[in-house]
Amino acid sequence: MSYIGSKPANKPVVASDLDSTVISGQTALTQAPADTDEFLISDAGVLKRLDASLVGGGLDNWSENSGNLLPSNASYGIYLGVNSATAANLLNDYEEGTWTPAFANAGSASFNTNGQQGSYTKIGRLVTLACNISISSLGGGSGGADITGVPFAASNTPTSSRYVGTIGGDDNWSTDLSGTNLIAQIYGDYLNTRIFLQKDIGSNKADISLANIGTSRLLVNITYFTDA
Repeated sequence: MSYIGSKPANKPVVASDLDSTVISGQTALTQAPADTDEFLISDAGVLKRLDASLVGGGLDNWSENSGNLLPSNASYGIYLGVNSATAANLLNDYEEGTWTPAFANAGSASFNTNGQQGSYTKIGRLVTLACNISISSLGGGSGGADITGVPFAASNTPTSSRYVGTIGGDDNWSTDLSGTNLIAQIYGDYLNTRIFLQKDIGSNKADISLANIGTSRLLVNITYFTDA
């Protein structure tokens, strides 16, 4: 190569050499760069060459929202404890919420202010429910104190599944059931959106009735599986 005048001195390319007038009008990249492509980057003001193979790509179908990962489809999840796609290790659902517990046989029963509180947490197929019921009047209600309003139906896999929880309350129950084993149950194969409250009577179980509870407070916690 010939020069008019003296040959320009060799010098490194610096940031000021790459102003917008130099790089404007260049052909835009229309596809992902190949591993052999190279970029110029500025590292604290020093220009360096970077191979495209060292630039990590983003995850398809995921974005970021306020620092949280957000999938493009609600059915997408994450595989935990494995390094290959294994269905049993896929976690693709988490939910927290509230529900309104009520009595199936309560007639015109009424409740105190904030007397029908329910909450739940769902992780995959596993659901944990809690409820706090404060009764002001039974209003002619009778029969078992079965609780309705459960947000997810219980699974019946395996067949004849049973799920057991705990019962609590205050000291104002109409019937003193202290010293009696009390359990909450959900049946996978029978009215599987209802919680049954039961007590031991000798070697058998019997329903806890609304009359047993009276105008007082009832607390229930139970965990079960759902197919939802």
